[in-house]
Amino acid sequence: MKAWIDGQFVPQDEAKVPILSHSFSRGSAIFEVMEVVVDKGEAPDTGGSGTGSRRALFRLDAHVERFFRSAALLHMPLPLGKGELVKAVKETVRENAAAAGGVKFYGYYAAPDLGLIPQEPCAHVAVFCFDLSEALGGSGPPTPGAPGQAGGQPGRPATAGISTVRKLSPEAAAIQAKAAGYYVNAFLARREAVEKGYDDAIMIDRTGHVAEGPLSNVFFVSDGTLKTPRLRNALAGITRDSVIEVVRGMGLALEEADITPEQAISAEEAFYTGTIIRVKPIRSIEGKSLGASCPGPITRKVQAAVDAAHEGRDPRYRHWLTHVA
Repeated sequence: MKAWIDGQFVPQDEAKVPILSHSFSRGSAIFEVMEVVVDKGEAPDTGGSGTGSRRALFRLDAHVERFFRSAALLHMPLPLGKGELVKAVKETVRENAAAAGGVKFYGYYAAPDLGLIPQEPCAHVAVFCFDLSEALGGSGPPTPGAPGQAGGQPGRPATAGISTVRKLSPEAAAIQAKAAGYYVNAFLARREAVEKGYDDAIMIDRTGHVAEGPLSNVFFVSDGTLKTPRLRNALAGITRDSVIEVVRGMGLALEEADITPEQAISAEEAFYTGTIIRVKPIRSIEGKSLGASCPGPITRKVQAAVDAAHEGRDPRYRHWLTHVA
């Protein structure tokens, strides 16, 4: 695989920065991750084969917008504009012939720097491709439900524990920025969950309400209504936003609400949402099973509808796909 770095392609294993770089030692890098999908919904007259052979990026524009918002929140000057980044991402996918997998791009300070505020006048940008096995932490399919591998295998139900590690407060960090340093908070929450025998964690905010998962947003079903935490202490996930729009398009009831840990544990269904996992059912919380079956009926419907949106099979959401070629 090759990485795009400041306008040039280099072998991915040669994409390096000094250990003393500001973004390595201070965690000041920003990043985005998005999915490369195969468009299964296009018609022959769109210029494709009509068999769903065209590669596409899911919600590329939204990821680029959030990347630049993260840069602004961290006062990070970037060396390129939004249009140039879109072009770089497409070129990287084409260069690597990426199919079922994803793209991760970074803004970072590369020079050795022992100061608290970086001295480089402008950040660097790098774009990488990866396949799903890399995202799952191994060279092949993970063991079903294996703790620590992206919270268990995507699509398979996960077990969750309520973390004692509180979600970062917006008074302490610009939590709507997708910044590398913040993920120590997520790492600690999942590490604790895995050590307790769970696949993943549910993090609580400073007010005692559910915030999100370590690498995902979270939804619950109670009395037939979908509920998800307010964005007070949760990252505005792009998959979360997609799920909300798809759910409302299905005519299902949905609320953004304050949810206590007790309400989470007593829910009928629950699921995580994220770029790699899309919609991942939660089988139990703190050892208590949710509902009679997992995934539950509403979760199954949401999974199917979200998959259809990702794969271009629902015309209402085809504008979310950006074709690579």
